[in-house]
Amino acid sequence: MAFRLVMDMEGATLVHGEVSHGDFPELRFTHAWIEQQVELLPGIRMTLVIDRSNGRNVQIPKELYYLFGRIVDEPGKLARYTRDQARRMAFETGHYGPWDLDNDF
Repeated sequence: MAFRLVMDMEGATLVHGEVSHGDFPELRFTHAWIEQQVELLPGIRMTLVIDRSNGRNVQIPKELYYLFGRIVDEPGKLARYTRDQARRMAFETGHYGPWDLDNDF
């Protein structure tokens, strides 16, 4: 879903990351979402996360999404792709990712 969505959004970023859910931080899994810069007021911008997985339409500030998902922004745990990079990776690998995560679970 995230891959298809980023193909339709100018300037959006596809993100693959390692997340956990709820009260079980030891249960980690890979997930994909979109990040996009939005202008709240002239000169005031923020990064919004768009997650349409599992029939939802989550749109919240990046900082909250990362807090709730216990997401760590470091190589091997998170990777970002422009639309063109995502298209190229999908073509080269034959799948929608994740492509650059170091998953040991």
